[in-house]
Formats: sequence, structure tokens, C-alpha cells
Amino acid sequence: MFNSFVEYDPAETFALRMGQFKEPFLWEETVWVPWRDFAEPSVAARLAPSRDIGIMAFGKLWEKRVGYELGYFNGQGRNANDGNDDKDWAGRLTLNPFVTDKGHPLQKLQVFGEGTWGRQNGGTLPAFSMLDTGTTFLALPAATVIGEDRTRYGGGALWAKGPLNLKGEFITMRADLVKGALENPNTRFDAWYVSVGYLLTGEDAVLGGPVSPVRPMGKQGGIGAWEVAARISGFRAEREPFYNLDKQFASSPQPTETGTGSSTVVDAWTTGVHWTPITSAKVFLDYGENAFGADYIGPLGSDLRKRERYILLSTQLNF
Repeated sequence: MFNSFVEYDPAETFALRMGQFKEPFLWEETVWVPWRDFAEPSVAARLAPSRDIGIMAFGKLWEKRVGYELGYFNGQGRNANDGNDDKDWAGRLTLNPFVTDKGHPLQKLQVFGEGTWGRQNGGTLPAFSMLDTGTTFLALPAATVIGEDRTRYGGGALWAKGPLNLKGEFITMRADLVKGALENPNTRFDAWYVSVGYLLTGEDAVLGGPVSPVRPMGKQGGIGAWEVAARISGFRAEREPFYNLDKQFASSPQPTETGTGSSTVVDAWTTGVHWTPITSAKVFLDYGENAFGADYIGPLGSDLRKRERYILLSTQLNF
């Protein structure tokens, strides 16, 4: 099961949602899949929560200039029972100060800040992998858990004018990593992305919504809407805590930059050509490269690599 919730929506200024849905964190993760800029989110999504079970209040104030989302979640992810008595708080505040100023160059500017906080008390931290290729680039030694708090915070901005759109976000996660008697408190993970898109066929860019082709397919020789896009992104984790964990427990896989398995550094770029034949359909053709800061990626004895390239073709339908 993915999304399953009930919603009470009495006014634009206040609504209430309860069930399983996406936490309000990382715009690239929460935007609906057919409206994304690329077939897969950037590596920054690996630090963001996704669907969870909880309750959230949200709304827009002052003629949509301010948007808020505040939720209370299990903190265990999709289709998972809560493993402790503590919950996670999650919230996002969005400012769109020029939304009512028609013709203003910053009318579509959105600036936002976001965060989550919760006590995990023995929760696990999954291995980190690339969403576009599935390559695991950083895994914790076996039996490593989050001892106490896990916090995430970040922010970003979106802007569109005519056929052009720009987006960027930076997020940080801090977690107390514990394995037996060894503790690495407040271990830091950072990730970010910046993207740009340009519609070649005369449409206006849309933030978080579908593009309506000027000449949709099937009508008087229409070719749909065509867009070119590019994105750069990165991931960084503190190296020393992982090195310490491995040094203490030599029998575990070594997630360090020592040439023995995985990396605390990722740099990636993606380019794409995207086609919207009609408003309810979108085709992604993306090409990209992921570079890892270790000598090798993957279990010893397997196909080891420091750099990978990929092509993705994806079709999304909205009905």
C-alpha cells in the first residue's frame, strides 16, 4: 500500500489529513511523480522521509503567500508498525510573497524551510543507494542502530518565468549511530541538488503541476510540449564515524573510502529531454553519471566501479 488517508478540508487556510502519505520534506520527493523534472529524484532523496503513517495539518494563508504543513508521524516509514513509543514531528513553511502580483518577475518564486525530529531508540538506518541505478554506495556495519535522536533540516527555492524554471534544495540529517558499546553521536549527512529546465515549444513552466501543451498531440498536427533539463547533485557523510565503526568491528563490511566497499561521497549529474504529448502524459529520457569518492563500489569480488553512466526511459500517465 502506498497512499491511504482520509482528509477533512473545510477551508483553504486549514485542512487535516490522517493515514499514510508523504511527510512534508524535500520538494523533489513530495511532488507527484508525473510532475517531476526527471524520471528519478536526485541522491538528496536518500536523506528524506517518504510515506509514513501519521496526521498532518496544512493550509495557505494571506492570499496563498504563506503555506504551512505540520505533521506527527510514526517515523518508521511505509507500511511499518512503530517500534517504540516515540513519534516524529515534521514540518515545512513555504513563502510565495509575490503570488498575487501578476506580471511580476518573481510571481512564481517559492522559498521554503523544512525539518523533522524524533527519537529512534534502536531504529535502523538503511543502506544508501542511487535511485536511478540502484547502486548501493554506503552501508552501515551490521547491527548498527540509531541510538537516540534523528533530525533532518533544510530548505530551498523554486522559480519559474515563461518557459524557464530553476530549483534547488540543501538538506542535512544528523543521527546518533551506535554499535554495541561504540557510539558516534550526531553523525552528519548532507545532500543537495540544483536543476534547470526550459520548454522549447512555447509553454510556460509550471511548479508542481502538469504542463499544458500549446499544441497537444492529436489536434491539428500538434507535437506536444518538449523540454530540456539538467541537474547536478551531491551527497556527503562524515567519514570518521564510519571508519571508527569498522575499526572497532573488523568483521563487518567496511563502508569507508579505503577501497573496500563503499563511499561517503557522491557527485552526480543528469540531463534529459522530456515530452508531454497531452496534459495527462509525460515521457522522460534521461542520461546521467554518478561518481563515487571511493576506490571501489560494491561487494568485494563483484563488478567494482568508481563511476557509472546510465540511460533511463520512463512514461507517466495521469488518470
